[in-house]
Amino acid sequence: MLRDDSSDVVFSSESGKWNAVLTEIKRMHKTGRPVLVGTTSVERSEQLAELLQEAEITYQVSKGKDNLLSMFNVPQSMLNNIHTGIHGKSAGE
Repeated sequence: MLRDDSSDVVFSSESGKWNAVLTEIKRMHKTGRPVLVGTTSVERSEQLAELLQEAEITYQVSKGKDNLLSMFNVPQSMLNNIHTGIHGKSAGE
């Protein structure tokens, strides 16, 4: 499997960016596909968690390397996951 490296998307506002992230999570959630979203701070994770809660999407927030590894266990892997501190290209950051 090759990684599909899409072009960057630039938003004119912070709320526009988070609405786009939420829309993409909703789209994948409808198909039953779990989503892992990496954020750069605890505050960003909490912000996204609030949006997911308002949208009634089940999620789990994780902070730190040990919790990241535990997210891949069944049945937790069927949840949408938000993790602070993932390095590399992350949705919404």
